[in-house]
Amino acid sequence: MADIWGIGLRNCTFATVVACSGAVVDVLSESDESLSIGTAFLVAGARNVVCNLWPVHELSAAAIMLKCYEKLCSAAIEGDVDVSDISAFLGEAQYWFRDLTDSEYFDVLDRFDPDDKVTGLDNRDIREWAPFVVIGAPPWYSQ
Repeated sequence: MADIWGIGLRNCTFATVVACSGAVVDVLSESDESLSIGTAFLVAGARNVVCNLWPVHELSAAAIMLKCYEKLCSAAIEGDVDVSDISAFLGEAQYWFRDLTDSEYFDVLDRFDPDDKVTGLDNRDIREWAPFVVIGAPPWYSQ
């Protein structure tokens, strides 16, 4: 965690940490860590962090994060982006992923896995789209 704290993210509005369970502290382990990885990024200065509550397949994470970033970039180009919108963009990306038709879903998988090595994923499975959360200061809070 000390490595993360030392990064110095004071000007970082939005960080993404998709690693096992980046938003969760394992209180049952013998670790001396009392912070999650996501919280460590907040301590380092990031204003908001997108992380996950439980492990998710990397292709599901990639598709959802890509859609979230597309929405964020689109809003930024239009000059209409606010930090408080990050959770809305994430939610829209999650619903988009969950609601893909079978053919749309396979098109998304092909984009990330053109060799069709992945089988058994189901975008409607809550475990694949729901674990992502935004942690950080509320939009009305200023430092």
